[in-house]
Amino acid sequence: MIKEIEIGKLNDIYEKYGDLGFQVDTPYGFHDIEWCGITEENAEVYRCELENGTYVEGADYHRLKKEDGDFTVLKGIEIGTPIQVRTGISNVKSIELLNERDTLYDIQVAKVQQYYSNDMVSHNTTFSVDAIKFLLFGTTTKTNKNEEIFNMFRDKNELTVRGMLEVEGGEVIIERKLTRRLKRNKIDYNVTNKVNYYKVLPDGEEELMNEEDSNKTGEVITSNVGSEKDFDITILATAGNLDDLIKSKPTENGRLLTRFIGLEVIEEKEIIAKKIYSDFNKAKKGNHYDVITLVNDNTKCEENNALSEINLKQLKENLNNCETSIKRLGNERDRLFGSKLKVDVEISQLNPDTLESDIAKIVEKGVTYKNKIKEFKIEIDKIKDIQFDEYKFNELENEDRDLSIKIGGLENDIVQFGKVIDNLKESEICQACNRPLDDVNNTEQIESYETKIFEANKSIKSKKVKLDKIKDSKSKIKENKEIVDKRDRYELERDKTEVEMGALRNKLISKKSDLKKYKANIDAIKTNISIDADISSVKTEIIAEENTKTNLTRRILTVESEVKYAKGKIDENLKLIKALEKEQEIEKIFKVYLDVIGKKGISKLVLRSVLPIINSEIQRLLDDVCNFDVELAMTDKNEVEYNIIKNDVVKLLKSGSGLEKTLSSLALRCVLGKISHLPKPNFVTFDEVLGPIASDNMPYVKGMLDKIKDMFDIVFFITHNDLFKDVADKVLTVNKVKDISSIKI
Repeated sequence: MIKEIEIGKLNDIYEKYGDLGFQVDTPYGFHDIEWCGITEENAEVYRCELENGTYVEGADYHRLKKEDGDFTVLKGIEIGTPIQVRTGISNVKSIELLNERDTLYDIQVAKVQQYYSNDMVSHNTTFSVDAIKFLLFGTTTKTNKNEEIFNMFRDKNELTVRGMLEVEGGEVIIERKLTRRLKRNKIDYNVTNKVNYYKVLPDGEEELMNEEDSNKTGEVITSNVGSEKDFDITILATAGNLDDLIKSKPTENGRLLTRFIGLEVIEEKEIIAKKIYSDFNKAKKGNHYDVITLVNDNTKCEENNALSEINLKQLKENLNNCETSIKRLGNERDRLFGSKLKVDVEISQLNPDTLESDIAKIVEKGVTYKNKIKEFKIEIDKIKDIQFDEYKFNELENEDRDLSIKIGGLENDIVQFGKVIDNLKESEICQACNRPLDDVNNTEQIESYETKIFEANKSIKSKKVKLDKIKDSKSKIKENKEIVDKRDRYELERDKTEVEMGALRNKLISKKSDLKKYKANIDAIKTNISIDADISSVKTEIIAEENTKTNLTRRILTVESEVKYAKGKIDENLKLIKALEKEQEIEKIFKVYLDVIGKKGISKLVLRSVLPIINSEIQRLLDDVCNFDVELAMTDKNEVEYNIIKNDVVKLLKSGSGLEKTLSSLALRCVLGKISHLPKPNFVTFDEVLGPIASDNMPYVKGMLDKIKDMFDIVFFITHNDLFKDVADKVLTVNKVKDISSIKI
């Protein structure tokens, strides 16, 4: 009876009762469940949904089977990827990381290592020989991070893998130790990965190597084992990478083969040469210049220089003529200066017309001053008897000020006395009822203040009469002061005018004297004036010639500079032409060299000669094992194709069936590994490579393995299929109890 059960409940049954003989549905029928357990607690959960509506939820590395037979993990799956399902093929519709975390389970299926999970084909939990890869390179085929290597079901925080290698005649132990420590978030780990090398002494003791010896040993091991990529290609074949060879593009096939047969150095030379050629091509002067343009440029420069030389010759001749003319004019100027008559320098600079005009103006101005002086005298005579008594005026001024102050004081007293009288009168009347008070009588005091007011008014009147008389006296004295001030001004102006008139008189005498001297030297001055006119004309000509000389000199320098620049450009162009010719020679050498080491060069010639040997070895492995042949062929484009030949029909190997691709891949790896020039150990590993092969075809694989055993010292074949126990010389069984695996020999 077939009954479905959730994997979580199945895990509970296995933990409580052990294996009760449960089976699971697979693409190859029902097969035994060898183990069921927890793969990760509190794990991130991915949900993958297909276009047919089915879905699966699992860990990031839960694997689904693609249309081509390969398995892909949920974490790296892409939208549109075709997935094998119970009814055929359905494409991935969506993939998402859920917000929840959960406990995840997996099972291990006997023989086929795959099963239906919600109608999708999933890969079961597997065991592989990753220890050697981890020992040498610190990585495994099933993990991306060091922390994932630790068994999640154990609390051990240290993991040590040790192995012994024979290095240069001696035994060396490699020890790789992983140590993990929880981070502060209590979820993730910090993991350290350390490698130690031990020398095995004759007595069997181990001696830790120092840093220098460790480095040397590491280099020796690397040179003998090769890179991790070399290791995967030649040593470790898994279900994931088995048919990487036949899935590669033709160009990659050729590169891989040249690498196997030791011609990789030629390809590396090609890459280096192409890089050097690319750098050379980017930097070469031919990107900016060409020979024809440079030659034409030189021809043009030479033609321009020829014209410039003619022009330069004419300019220098003109400059020579100009300098001769300047010298002649300079001599003429010096002769004219020497012919001038000797005269008084100051007198010779005078102008007679200006002198006569100045004399007329002085006389005219003197007459004006004389008339002014007469007018001032008349005005002064009119008021010469008027006097101003300043002492008397100041005395009256003081009396005026004193009387004004006293009158102001009396007027202020009158106001104050009036206020006192008003206050006395108000104090005799009740403020509440406005009636006279019987016991208050201020009449005597009021009369006393009224008498004071009367006396004050009388005194004011008397003082004002006296003040008016003083003001009249002041007014008369003030009028005399203004007349006296006017007379003083007239006298001042008269004296000033007389001084200015005296100065005019002296100036007139000087001008008349200069005019007299000028007339005495007039003949010599006239001669010199004529000579000065000639000198001025010569100077003008000299200036014109100097300007011409300057322009000619500037033009000569410009032309010479142009000629020099053109000659420099010609030299530079000649150097560029030589450089371009040299670049062309280098480019020819590059092209020849690249042709030799390139796609159609030496490596392909060697590869063509090696392909028959490889095909012969592959055919030897496949003979009596299968009903098809595999052939590596070189195309017209010098690209390598992997073909399968069946019933005289040739097609690409990657289009073959699961059996065809698996057997071909095993044969290819073994042959290439055997002839490989890459560093390799003396063993090969096949880790769960039977997934695409149906149970009925397993005998073909056994026949292949019998031949492969003769090619290598050690062949590791990892499988869940019991059919292959009788093929092996030695069986290592992996037992898993409560998620802890152990090996039984």
